[in-house]
Amino acid sequence: MVSHMKHFLHFLLTSSLIAIVGCSDGVISFPTPEPAQLRIVNTTLNVPQLRVTIDSSTSVDVARGAASPFTAVPAGRAVKFFFGSPTRNYRTDLRFTLGGSARVLLFVWGDSSSVIEYRREIQDTVLPPGTPNAYVRFTHMGGSTGAGFYEVDVWVNGQTKLTNEYFDPGKSSAQFTQLTPGTYTFELRESGTTTVLATLPNVELRAGTAYMLYSYDAATPGNLQLDIF
Repeated sequence: MVSHMKHFLHFLLTSSLIAIVGCSDGVISFPTPEPAQLRIVNTTLNVPQLRVTIDSSTSVDVARGAASPFTAVPAGRAVKFFFGSPTRNYRTDLRFTLGGSARVLLFVWGDSSSVIEYRREIQDTVLPPGTPNAYVRFTHMGGSTGAGFYEVDVWVNGQTKLTNEYFDPGKSSAQFTQLTPGTYTFELRESGTTTVLATLPNVELRAGTAYMLYSYDAATPGNLQLDIF
């Protein structure tokens, strides 16, 4: 009886040690992803200074029509975003989960009297060293409130289209277009016509660089502007 009890106690002690060691060895740790890089573009109709608060800790101010520098954002988890101005918030219910080391472009648009929204996130790219050409995409953010033109084409030097797509508000070209490094003029035309809605002249494109060309509503209702970064 005593022998059986000793064996039983030895078994319990051994089992406990195994359980303790097992719990320690079985801890799964995940590396923290490298922060994502986020660039915000203010294409709202009437927010002169857009303030985007990220993760309740970082604020980025962007003038209307402009793009911010890249800002580091925690990756691999849902991050809360507030869209507003230096004096008030318009949206506080947005969360984005970004991948580690991702480069993301976020276009913010809308009217402060109704709703401030965002277009889906767009993946940016870094071209390998030695890439001989420049790469250009286009995003049409003009006419987001219905005040501007709806369908547009993009022309290069008034001679060829940047892409054969036509663009409704909020649409981006499906891929980058390669252009030889040099100086270009971009035109925004009403789709299917020769009517020029906006022009961006003397744009210098460098080899190995990816660019985003974009439209937005001008201060004068019904007119559009072009810019690039």
